[in-house]
Amino acid sequence: MSNSPMRTLADVMRQSGLIRFIEHFQALYPTSHLKDLVVDRIGPNRLMEVNGREVTNFGSDSFLGLDQDPRVLEAVRRGLDKWGAHNGASRAFSSVRANVEAEEKLAAWLGTEATLIYPSVTLANMGAIPGLVGRQDAIALDEHAHNSMQEAAKIARSNGAKVATFAHNDPDVEAYVLKKLGLKAEPIATQVIPRDRHAVFLTTMAIIFGMLERIGTEIRHLQRTEVLEAEEPFTKGQKGSSAMPHKRNPIGCENICGLARLGRANAMAALEDIALWHERDISHSSVERVILPDTTTILDYALNRMSGILRDLQVYPLKMEANLKKTESFLASEKIMLALVGTGLDRQVAYGMVQKNALNAWVNGKDFRALIEGDKEITGRLKKGELTAAFDTKSHYRHVNTLFKRVGL
Repeated sequence: MSNSPMRTLADVMRQSGLIRFIEHFQALYPTSHLKDLVVDRIGPNRLMEVNGREVTNFGSDSFLGLDQDPRVLEAVRRGLDKWGAHNGASRAFSSVRANVEAEEKLAAWLGTEATLIYPSVTLANMGAIPGLVGRQDAIALDEHAHNSMQEAAKIARSNGAKVATFAHNDPDVEAYVLKKLGLKAEPIATQVIPRDRHAVFLTTMAIIFGMLERIGTEIRHLQRTEVLEAEEPFTKGQKGSSAMPHKRNPIGCENICGLARLGRANAMAALEDIALWHERDISHSSVERVILPDTTTILDYALNRMSGILRDLQVYPLKMEANLKKTESFLASEKIMLALVGTGLDRQVAYGMVQKNALNAWVNGKDFRALIEGDKEITGRLKKGELTAAFDTKSHYRHVNTLFKRVGL
């Protein structure tokens, strides 16, 4: 038996990675069998029913999840009605029109001369690799490559091609490939890349969210009824409040401010991901599968929504002017105090003289300028022209255009 053809065949097959895996699996689970798992029903989204339990199929090769797509199923039904359950012959001999049309459409979409469709990854490797290489070619194959690639390389070798396997990615190969792609190698990595890189990305997005929230909060304040200097765009037919028809709530900015909280929370999760056991556990993975797509998506949404708000922002200059006039004269308080100090008066004394009149104006609703001009202690030190200059508000706006130019306005 030891020299029989079957034993020889078994020894050859044992060199295959698949056989080694099966033997390893058998050693780990001696009472189990690879076919013990019987699927009773296949559902959408990689769900399947096994012994009355609905479970997620992590071994599915439906990479795009299209196996249960209604459009795909309907196309399959039409194909069965037209062509039956078999394509008629080996494609080496003939091809049904449906296959040809599918390959032509795929080639046009990819912008290539032609395409060849295989029904599975294994068949694609087994068919394409030996067909693409010849006696003058060499195949460099990762030792952990899929078994179908290993078998395809054996066929190519029997046809004269040279085949060399290598242990997982030599650093020189990594550097060469990354240079071609315009990328840099991670200096120190274990099973995973250090997650501080991801944390930088998430915290940067959190800072952008902070900027958006700052703008949104300001617009929300400006839209308050008692301020009302600016408002979000309000389209025809839009409702501001379900209970009060007169209201025009800043729902866009409120939405952005809420999303900013989520963005910052996700950044904190990214910071928590930095520390890993022995620099190699994958506790970060489940977190990143949520925070990376979620944060980038909501940030894209928030940026686009804020752009629309700022583009169509409704501004009310007359309301701004009216609000300024409520406190306009009070803006002179600092200039008056400094002018009094300039006459030799102690700063604290000057401060108290101006403050006394300001509080009287606030509490009793009096005109601040009139109180200052009627205060003999102040007018005894400052001339009328000096007071007029102090109450001139134009000086506060003399650099407005310079500030606008800094931000490209």
